[in-house]
Amino acid sequence: MVFVFKTGVKTKQQVKSVTQKIGYLSEIEYWNFDLEDIDNILRVESNQHIARDIIKMMDELNIYCFELV
Repeated sequence: MVFVFKTGVKTKQQVKSVTQKIGYLSEIEYWNFDLEDIDNILRVESNQHIARDIIKMMDELNIYCFELV
């Protein structure tokens, strides 16, 4: 499954912070940011439904994150 999130990530430092945290989520097979998109999209591939985990992780980093459906 592919999950797509609108985020508040705008800087390389924020990407670095997410990179450090997202590594702890073993369910993730692949992820990337599209900071050129107006919504600063985060795409995550996983075989499990992990949207809540992603949103919680981003909230812990004080970064806005909303799943696009």
